[in-house]
Amino acid sequence: MDFDKHSIECQVECPEDLPPILIDADQCSQVFHNFIRNAIEAMPHGGTLQIQVELESETMQIHFQDTGMGIPESARRRLFDPFYTTKPKGTGLGLAISQQIIQEHQGKIEYTSSQEEGTCFTITLSMDHAS
Repeated sequence: MDFDKHSIECQVECPEDLPPILIDADQCSQVFHNFIRNAIEAMPHGGTLQIQVELESETMQIHFQDTGMGIPESARRRLFDPFYTTKPKGTGLGLAISQQIIQEHQGKIEYTSSQEEGTCFTITLSMDHAS
């Protein structure tokens, strides 16, 4: 992704001693790409995307925090519904597919969002999951 083209600063925080985790790399790459693309689109005038990986007991959490416009209150209850989109050219499949992939990995996706302040999506995966 070309962050410079969009005036977006990307900050990544990841422990150096990150243990391996069994996941389908292609599927999870698709999920991560979707969250990054959504963050870029939420910051049309630039901003900051922070990607942070944390280890908590038996789980790994991956946070995607942007300083974008936030998710409208009216869209939140349908956010993961297939074919639901707030974008003029969106398909409404990105978050639905991402949620399905993470659930297939026995994980979960949660988010917080504030209008005009940004959104943080958090993916939680078990450290002992075998795909």
